[in-house]
Amino acid sequence: MEVKYSQYNLLKEEEKLLNEEGFITRFLALTRTKKLGFNISVPNNYVVVAKILCDDVTQTRKEDKQYTQSELIEFIFQQYLNEIRRIEPSISEVYQKLITRKEELEQKNGHTLIPSKSRTRIHAKIYREDALKTEALLRSMSHIRGNHGINVEKFIEIVYLDFLS
Repeated sequence: MEVKYSQYNLLKEEEKLLNEEGFITRFLALTRTKKLGFNISVPNNYVVVAKILCDDVTQTRKEDKQYTQSELIEFIFQQYLNEIRRIEPSISEVYQKLITRKEELEQKNGHTLIPSKSRTRIHAKIYREDALKTEALLRSMSHIRGNHGINVEKFIEIVYLDFLS
């Protein structure tokens, strides 16, 4: 059974494009959307913290445009990927850090920290290239650790909540 590492299944799409030839295929590859939308589930207490942070960023900007949580998610996610590239940890180290943070965010002293009912879905736009790289990273993790159950959406969520906590 094929594993999808995001709702877009970008790895499969890229592999399919490599197997196809022709002008139309190349043209369609060039005209793909640069950013993809992902829905991230964020606990309401973190939504409030993020809103305050976004308001602070808006006040320091010289433009009148509100800084959104979607922009914050994109920024945090890109910074995390850049940090992975910069320090070049092993796949096992990335996996271990991700799983540890996921478990720490979910539990504290055996109690659920984040009630599942009090969450807000935030739509974030992530560069297609970053989502593809994350899918490749998740696939590499599965070769080492088996079915880890993390997709791009959950990866973004963990990174974002880790930042806000």
